[in-house]
Amino acid sequence: MLWLLIAWALAAPPPEIPGMLIKPRSVTLEPTDLPVAGPDDAEVVVVEVVDWRCPHCAKAWPVLLDAVRQAPSTRLVLRNFPLSPPCNPTLRGTDAIGQRCELAAGSICASQQGRLLAYAQDVFADLDADVLAQRPWSKRRFSRCLAQDDAQRVVMEQARAAQDAGVSGTPTVFVRIEGTWYEAAPWPEVPRLLQALTD
Repeated sequence: MLWLLIAWALAAPPPEIPGMLIKPRSVTLEPTDLPVAGPDDAEVVVVEVVDWRCPHCAKAWPVLLDAVRQAPSTRLVLRNFPLSPPCNPTLRGTDAIGQRCELAAGSICASQQGRLLAYAQDVFADLDADVLAQRPWSKRRFSRCLAQDDAQRVVMEQARAAQDAGVSGTPTVFVRIEGTWYEAAPWPEVPRLLQALTD
């Protein structure tokens, strides 16, 4: 336990960005999280916690993706937190809201096919479109994945992990800097944070 406290004390603080709140958080990169861009051994990891019908998530997505692509040794990962109780055990109620659960499960299936980037771009480009009906990837394999309970189980695991990290809404952005996790808010300032980290 003592070594954890020493490691915490010695961890380099993140750079100060005017107007940005960076709070230490207890976050674990889960095996079920969905990597989108950047190397597996990246020094800096950005996790965007998303709901696939969230307009703010749709705005954050291209900004974060572009920032990660411009920052060396940085990785972008997505984690589902659908704002619909049937697939998010951290929320109260039973009513399904929009296609949130289906789209979250679809992200798991698209990731399994190596098509998460295309999936995210399609979903966030038009929040009203029925992306699941228009899927251009392997329809049979994708449909088979959606029909199974595995994808929904993973979505529920991701939602629990997000809540454990302090998530209550979307988008929430976490950044791992030198082994320490921080919540970075507001998300539009994340590109400046990544630039400061990699300059």
